[in-house]
Amino acid sequence: MINNNNKMSNISITTAIDYANGLPHIGHLFEKTIADFLFRYYSSFSRNMLCNIGLDEHGLKIQNFSLKLTILPINSTNITCNKFKVFFKNFCINYSNFIRTSSFSHFKTCNYLIKFLKTHTYLDYYNGYYSVKEELFLTDRDLVNGYF
Repeated sequence: MINNNNKMSNISITTAIDYANGLPHIGHLFEKTIADFLFRYYSSFSRNMLCNIGLDEHGLKIQNFSLKLTILPINSTNITCNKFKVFFKNFCINYSNFIRTSSFSHFKTCNYLIKFLKTHTYLDYYNGYYSVKEELFLTDRDLVNGYF
């Protein structure tokens, strides 16, 4: 974090982005408190700081949560986003950027990365079962006594 000239280099802190399918809780606060501590500590040495937190607003968990509320996913994520921001404000959590995967800037960044990585990837098919709870694809090899 200190370069050869005894000057602080740029520092970026990024936390996991939380699913927007429920209320914020102590687990969210634990991680963000650590990030906030590091952000405040290193900010005292350097002005070149970033602290990114945010919400993942896509996927089957979001879709199912929205269906339970009988509203559109963007409306449910807007409500959840506001609750997370108030939650973090109430606990004095500082950050530079609040990332929402539904934002236009995120969309542009993802498109750039997809175009960049296109020459380094290949298109293929995957057969199996998707576990919403575990957020992964399962195959018959994952069966234990007939259950996933």
